[in-house]
Amino acid sequence: NAKTIRNDNSSRFGKFMQVCFDDHNCIKGCVIQDYLLEQSRITYQSEGERNYHIMYQLVAQGQENTDVAKAFYLKPPEFYKYLNTTSTEQINMALESKKFDAVTMAFTVLQVPQFVIDGVFKVLSSILWLGNIDFMDIDGEGCDFSNSDQEAISNISSLLGLKRCDLQNVLLIRQINVRGNITEIPLKIKE
Repeated sequence: NAKTIRNDNSSRFGKFMQVCFDDHNCIKGCVIQDYLLEQSRITYQSEGERNYHIMYQLVAQGQENTDVAKAFYLKPPEFYKYLNTTSTEQINMALESKKFDAVTMAFTVLQVPQFVIDGVFKVLSSILWLGNIDFMDIDGEGCDFSNSDQEAISNISSLLGLKRCDLQNVLLIRQINVRGNITEIPLKIKE
């Protein structure tokens, strides 16, 4: 969920229910399909809105608990571009941290293994770090990382368990496979 202009706790997904009938117009079942209402919320929020609650909760927990901050390479909320795209009200870090505790308790009640919980938080932290990367244009033919991106690249690699070179390839190059021949094409800034 995320804060929108109309609702402080708006779910950002919907459900589509398809009702199935037989030849006699009797209901035989249904299919429920979840879908995202928006996919751009992470990278952009309208004025007065916020990113997903869990992003603030994770960062707040990192401010309260140094073990969490170290495990997930967390910095203060003002450090992350994805948490500072609009001028919303001040973040109540203590409240967000308590909400994070509620999320982790829910995972525990649902018997989600700790390694899965940690994996979720590593991915969320990686997303926050990705938002801080400033790609540099290379003559309109490709892009590269700036010198200031090295901490982000290092942290994302560690969080996701990737070799640094593999992460660089994923972020800077796309591959095309034509009849077994793989061609690497540098990604441009807008891509």
